Amino acid sequence: MRIYALGEGRTGRMFDYAWIEDARSGKAAWEMTYRKTGHAGGARKNRVFDDVIMLKAGEYLLCYESDDSHSFKNWNAAPPRDRGNYGATIYRVEK
Repeated sequence: MRIYALGEGRTGRMFDYAWIEDARSGKAAWEMTYRKTGHAGGARKNRVFDDVIMLKAGEYLLCYESDDSHSFKNWNAAPPRDRGNYGATIYRVEK
């Protein structure tokens, strides 16, 4: 699957970020970390993850956490280029 996620991070830490949990165990199967992201335009703290990941067959939950200081429609600095997709989106990738 392709994950396209926009969030806020700085100095190695994420404040608005996505992760995927195994629905049965609750364990994280993937997480949006600062090191896995690039600059998303606008303020330096705007981060983007846009890549394909593989997960074993099963049931998963997409989760997203956002703080109150720099978030969708509540920017305290320049928003990312793709502000309308702030958050996380998953696309199915055909083989």
